[in-house]
Amino acid sequence: MPNGTRRNFGAANCLNILSTDLLSYKKLFWARGVLHHEDVLYFSYILLTRYPFIVEVLKTKYPYFFIDEFQDTSPIQARILKLIGASGTVTGIIGDIAQSIYSFQGAEPAQFTDYHLEGLKDYRIIDNRRSTNEIVGILNHIRKDMGQEPLRNVTGERCNLLIGNYRLASEFAQGICGDNLTILSWDNITARELGSQMVADRPDHNLVEDLQAIDNSDRRNAILSCISAAEFAREKRFKDALKEMSYNYLHIRNKNDRKAMALDGLSKLLSKYDEYHDQPLLDFYNHVRTDVRNNFPAITRGRAKEFYERYSFQQLAVCIRIDNERSPSKTIHKSKGDEFDNVLVVLKKEEHFDFLVRQTLRTEEHRIFYVAVSRARERLFISVPTLEEGKLRQIEHLFEINNL
Repeated sequence: MPNGTRRNFGAANCLNILSTDLLSYKKLFWARGVLHHEDVLYFSYILLTRYPFIVEVLKTKYPYFFIDEFQDTSPIQARILKLIGASGTVTGIIGDIAQSIYSFQGAEPAQFTDYHLEGLKDYRIIDNRRSTNEIVGILNHIRKDMGQEPLRNVTGERCNLLIGNYRLASEFAQGICGDNLTILSWDNITARELGSQMVADRPDHNLVEDLQAIDNSDRRNAILSCISAAEFAREKRFKDALKEMSYNYLHIRNKNDRKAMALDGLSKLLSKYDEYHDQPLLDFYNHVRTDVRNNFPAITRGRAKEFYERYSFQQLAVCIRIDNERSPSKTIHKSKGDEFDNVLVVLKKEEHFDFLVRQTLRTEEHRIFYVAVSRARERLFISVPTLEEGKLRQIEHLFEINNL
């Protein structure tokens, strides 16, 4: 906002606003010299099409272009590469349509399968250099378009199918693998929950959106920034923590004074963490009133009071997106490109198990779980809450079945 304050919109409300006039919204940023990643791509494409000489310069400076993970490219990225390739630059693309999982960024498998330039040759890599024979067997069961050859040729342990509560599944897998276990789940809330080992009941929806709908913006933003700051600090990401805390002191003009106040407020919140982290959110709010924003009034009635009494600090904290590279619990999207010795894939619903029995990768949901399974090197665990007898019979030859 012009005065330095922040205003948050719910996802649906934000889309409604932007759908009417996205260009005018973008121009507000451009007028201030602010470019986002998609803007850089857009203007690059405009420049290349209006001034073909730029393409010739690129061809001279970079005679070879090789792009890995091409299945994750957006349409405009593919168009830019075609412009460069059509000029005579030697281009090579590497990708796997079974790992196309970024449709929210505009990526789709067709960007890879439909890419064509004169003289382009196709090669297929079938060697799997990562996983044991047991895990490769499951990957080959999931996809029928190609058979992978396990280059390591290590038999390994049988993969485990854990039927029951996913927290019990996490404990089961950790009992075997210890700290050398990576937990992969589809959504951020589950990843945060299992990474923080919260003891409260996990919320069944995103509480941040509820808070945005019922509480006034100043108090809501203060609560969210203070929670984010406390969680960042506990992960030793103090620069991020101080940045979040600083939003509570934007009224202080002197930068050094603002940092000092943010550090003091953060120190007080951390010193009392054990007093509020598993208590109702109202307790945390009272700490914020005392140590950070003493101009806030008490919450005495209405929907805000019901919300702050009903939910705990932990329950709201897991709904705030805080990426932690060191956490053993990650989203599947965050794990893309990585590999881990031992992996637990958390399926929250029985219907998610269909990627193993329907054996089609045409839907992105199935590709997401295929990517998760393919991260494992040595041991693979898959957790599902329930599983009907018919589906169990189809895959029991692939797994050791454990009912939790």
